[in-house]
Amino acid sequence: MSKTTPQRHPPTDKRALRWERHKTARRLHILDAAVTAIEKEGPAVGVSRIADEAQLTRAVIYRFFRDRADLDYKIRAHIADKVLSDLAPTLNPEETPIVLIRRGIRTYLDWTTQHPHLHQFVGSRSSRDGSAGPDVATGAKTSIALQITALFNTVLTAVGKETDSAEPLAFALVGLVDATVNRWRRTNSPSKESLESLLCGWTLQLITSNMEALGLSLDPEIPLRDSISAHQHARTGT
Repeated sequence: MSKTTPQRHPPTDKRALRWERHKTARRLHILDAAVTAIEKEGPAVGVSRIADEAQLTRAVIYRFFRDRADLDYKIRAHIADKVLSDLAPTLNPEETPIVLIRRGIRTYLDWTTQHPHLHQFVGSRSSRDGSAGPDVATGAKTSIALQITALFNTVLTAVGKETDSAEPLAFALVGLVDATVNRWRRTNSPSKESLESLLCGWTLQLITSNMEALGLSLDPEIPLRDSISAHQHARTGT
């Protein structure tokens, strides 16, 4: 009876793993320090100031990033990830449409007013980035729009409606809010409360009018999941 020889796997290089963990932790430390420096000094902050905040030297900073363009891009991505994580919990179908809309808009407005330098930094493209480089702000807006698209698709599919308009509507909503808030940050008029009310009204009107065009009536004061159930019962006659 032949014996099966156990398959041998190459030993894990623990030193390499430790070094990778160290690099990841050090990059995160530098990015956090960069965010703090931008909050204090503004979007034009220099690498020396970031190094001071991280309690490192410029030379150490550049061991973990190719150049200033790479550092700027990674900082923008780091900030955008935090904003996306803050916005994601607002898309809850257990809530009413008006609560969903107000919470999302308020979360974004609060972030832009509490972190004006970060908002400006993420939205700007310095000459160091290069015109052909990836645009973090556009990527973040796309991510939010796709999350909203998924919510629209869920609602429309559940009630047997076409989903062709879900993505265009989601991108239109994100574009409306983003462009309006960007302009508002420059003019500071109207008040934050008035702008929130305007954006909520416009967003709700766009959503309800487009849903009604598909034969789906949404009550802004009824939880989204309850509206779906009501339409499903109406379709089946139960």
